[in-house]
Amino acid sequence: MTTPSPTQVQYRLIHDIALLAGEIMLQNGAETYRVEDTITRILSISGFARTEAFVTITGIFVTLEDPALDQPLTTVRRVYTHTTNLNKISVANDISRKLVSGALSLEEAKTALAGLKSLSAYPWPLLLLTYSLVCGFFTILFNGSPRDFASSCVTGVLLGLLVLALGHLKIPRFMKDFASSVLIGFSGVLLVYTLGLGEYLDPIIIGALMPLVPGIAITNAVRDTLNGDYLSGVAQGVEAALTAVSIAAGVSLILHFYAFTPLSPMAPAEVVHWFSFGWEWPVSPDILFQTVCAFGASLGFSILFNASRTHLICCGIAGACSWFLYAVMLQQGFSPLMANFIAVLGLSILTGHLARLKKAPITVFLAPGIIPLVPGAGMYRTMFYIFGGEYARGGRIFIETMEIAAILAVGIAIHYSFGQIWRQIRRRSTK
Repeated sequence: MTTPSPTQVQYRLIHDIALLAGEIMLQNGAETYRVEDTITRILSISGFARTEAFVTITGIFVTLEDPALDQPLTTVRRVYTHTTNLNKISVANDISRKLVSGALSLEEAKTALAGLKSLSAYPWPLLLLTYSLVCGFFTILFNGSPRDFASSCVTGVLLGLLVLALGHLKIPRFMKDFASSVLIGFSGVLLVYTLGLGEYLDPIIIGALMPLVPGIAITNAVRDTLNGDYLSGVAQGVEAALTAVSIAAGVSLILHFYAFTPLSPMAPAEVVHWFSFGWEWPVSPDILFQTVCAFGASLGFSILFNASRTHLICCGIAGACSWFLYAVMLQQGFSPLMANFIAVLGLSILTGHLARLKKAPITVFLAPGIIPLVPGAGMYRTMFYIFGGEYARGGRIFIETMEIAAILAVGIAIHYSFGQIWRQIRRRSTK
């Protein structure tokens, strides 16, 4: 292996600085076109015949090509974490400009960027106070009363604590948003209906949700699209939509669950009876027959999906269990939305154990097992009523179908995220 010449070492240093600056900006919320522009400006000081930078929301691709190099230098840098830190974007941009203008040497620029990457944010007490006041002020903007303002401030403190705690865990951002919205919904219900501190639930929840609203993602999606970066624009638009769905699903799940508990005046009599251990047992023969049919349907789908012969029975069991949980929850008085959520959560836990037992990917059992819960009938009824001219009825069924589809995805993601958290805790305790 030959030792690189000083010129090659300098080129590689330029390449590393450009990647580091781009990674810092992309991780902290900069638009992809701005990241590309910063990387390109830094690479331009190399004097190479050709420099290329291509940035997406999850990765950076950089290429240097010139006769002075033995071969083109190409690097792919995967970016996993995303947050919003406007100070880091500003400082990284300033360092790149000083480097290009000659005010900083290559070594000074790399040292400055390395220090910027580990730059700490505001102290946590100030962040908690900010979360509290932001939630409270937005509650006032949405016509909340002074009591609602106080309740929203309390919710903001709890939200800040959760955000700071989850920030150190490597779980999908959507699950962090979902967990935060669940906390907001629970806190709002507790403060308004149980403790009586708040007056109106809506302004409290809306005000507390504002720190989670994907404003940066929406702004960057529009700006990237206008600058011709359609791939990044669409990706960030989808990210914003999924974030909004996660937020809405978390709050909706809590409110829906509260409405079906004895604490709520809206709770059906069947649910009150169920919570008082007056369960409707035994299970009706129809449910047992449907469970057998669900086993056969999931077994059939596992064959259509070309599952291994050694996994067929387990795939059928997964489908039977998911339908059994769903049907029993319906029998006990829960709504289809809550029944689907409990069923898919149980299915995720079961398939996780089957995957470890059979030493196979969880998808092998999850894909056939979730088939009985997939809202295919809802999609059919939607189109049936729309083609029949009953647009209002078709639209209502479509919304209900999308709610079920979203809650199925959320249930699977919750189990996946808890598994990641548990593995991280075990890994840290082992270390």
